[in-house]
Amino acid sequence: MDFIAYDPHQFILWLIEIKDYRFFPRTKLVDLADEIASKTRDALAMLLTAGVRDNAVSTPGHLQAGEFWNGARGLMSIRVVLHCELPPSPSKLFPGVKDAANLQTTLRQRLRVVDPRALFTNRELAHFLPWTVAGAPP
Repeated sequence: MDFIAYDPHQFILWLIEIKDYRFFPRTKLVDLADEIASKTRDALAMLLTAGVRDNAVSTPGHLQAGEFWNGARGLMSIRVVLHCELPPSPSKLFPGVKDAANLQTTLRQRLRVVDPRALFTNRELAHFLPWTVAGAPP
């Protein structure tokens, strides 16, 4: 995952993966939803393990994984977000990314145990999220 964030007011752990296929095609053979499911599993395993094993001490401005997990242990919900910028027109070079609606459905199926409402979003759809998406224009 590219970002892991915890909202202590709503007790939500956010796992956020960012992909940008506007300029460079996806080259991996594995389905994108399967890739995100694996990254979700790995991130959650890392956090749990860090909570048990990470004895590192934070430096100012840098929270260690174990301290992060100990602060987030009271979570009530896990949300998974795939923020994905797609090329203007689909092609065979983008396996698994051709149809955003199908990707959203597949993502929710793969992640139903962790987050049955997993989100597939992009800059145009991200207005309802609790953060702002900014960057270089397409």
